[in-house]
Amino acid sequence: MLFTPNDSENINQEYLESLIKNQIQESHHLDYKREVSGNNNEIAKDISAFANSDGGNIIYGIDEKEHLPKKITPILQTDVRERIDLITKDGIDPPLNIRIFPIPVKTDEIEGYVYVLFIPKKYPRIHQAKGYKKYYKRTEFTSSPMVNSEIEQVFDSFFTLEKEKDDLVGFIEREFLDYLHRNNYLSSYSSTDGNDTHGNLILSSFLIISPLDIRETIFNDDILTFLEKDLFLNSNKTDELFEGTPIVRQNDYIYDSDSKRLKNILIHKDGIIIYNLRYEVPFNSQQELTLKKKLNLVYLSNYYLGFFNFLYELYKNFLYFGDLTIQLKIMGISSWPLLQPPSNPKQLKLDNIKVIVNIEELSTGKLEVIKRLFEPVLNAYGKTNKDAERLYSQISKIL
Repeated sequence: MLFTPNDSENINQEYLESLIKNQIQESHHLDYKREVSGNNNEIAKDISAFANSDGGNIIYGIDEKEHLPKKITPILQTDVRERIDLITKDGIDPPLNIRIFPIPVKTDEIEGYVYVLFIPKKYPRIHQAKGYKKYYKRTEFTSSPMVNSEIEQVFDSFFTLEKEKDDLVGFIEREFLDYLHRNNYLSSYSSTDGNDTHGNLILSSFLIISPLDIRETIFNDDILTFLEKDLFLNSNKTDELFEGTPIVRQNDYIYDSDSKRLKNILIHKDGIIIYNLRYEVPFNSQQELTLKKKLNLVYLSNYYLGFFNFLYELYKNFLYFGDLTIQLKIMGISSWPLLQPPSNPKQLKLDNIKVIVNIEELSTGKLEVIKRLFEPVLNAYGKTNKDAERLYSQISKIL
C-alpha cells in the first residue's frame, strides 16, 4: 500500500509524477485507472476486491500500459468524490467507508484532478459487489470473483475469529474488573429507595473497543511513547477527561503515569481497549445535591467525545484504519437525573449496546456514534424522539 490517510498532505502532482518516473508497477495493493468508469458496478467490484483482500490504493487519472504508469490524465468531472462515496454506500454490501483524496494536477493540455483512493483491509469480513451479486478479491493485477470454497472459508474463519475475540475480550474485562474492585474503584449502589436523600448517585459502565481482526498485534512498545508525548494532543473537549491515572496493560505489566490522563483504561497489544466510565456524586446535604446536575447525558457525552478523539489519534498513530466494534456495557444506574423515571428510580440493567464504526467516524461522525450508543438507553427510559433531539442538540454544541 502506497498511501494511508496519514500521507494525505504529502500527495501532490510532484509525487504522482515520481510514480511515473520511478515506474512503480501495479500490484496486489495498487491499481492505476486512466478515468473513472461510467459503470458503477465496475467501480464497486474494484473497490470491494481491495477491501476483501489486503487493502490498497486505486488511482484514477493515471494512464498505464502493461501495468506500468505512463502519464497523468487529469479528470474534469467535479462530482467524482460524491459519486464514488455513494457507490461505496449503495453498491457494496455491507457498505464501505473509504477515503478519497482529490489531487489538483495540470499538464500542457489540461488541468483537473487525480483521485487517490485509500481502501482499508476489511478481511475477514467480506463485501459483495451488489450489482454483480459476487464477492471479489484482488489478485496481482486484477479483480477476480471469489469461488465458493473461498467464501465458505472466509465465513468459517470470521465466526471462529469472533469466538476467539469474545473469549479474549471477556478475559481482559474480567482481569480489569478484578483490578478495579481490588483498588475500590467500584462500590455498591446505595440509593435505591427512590427518596434521593442519601447515598450515592452512580452510573457504572464500560466502553469496550476491539478491532475487527485481533490476530494482528496492533500496538507495540511505541504505545508508551505515544501515551507520554501524544495522548490528547488534539483532545481537549473536557477538563474532567484528563483526571486520574491510566492503566495500560502491555503483555504482563502495568504502566502507570502520574500525568493527567483517562481515569481508568486498559490497552491490550491486540488493539482491545476497555475504558471505565464511573461517576459517583455524593448528596448527603442540600449543597451536595446540586452536584447531581453534572451527571447527565450531555456531561457523559463530553467524556465520549474526548475518548473518541483519543481512539482516533491512537489507532491512526499505529496505522490502523479498519473497523472497530464499540460496546457500551452498562453495569448499573441507581439514578440518572436527565432520564429519571416518573417514580421509584432504581438500578437499570441493559444488554450490551454494540456498534461497528470505521476509525474515521470517530473523527468526523462522533455525534452519530453517540446517537447509536445512547438510543437504546433513551428507549429503555421511554423517552420520545423530541427528548432525544433535544439531547443531541445540546451535544452538538460541544462539538
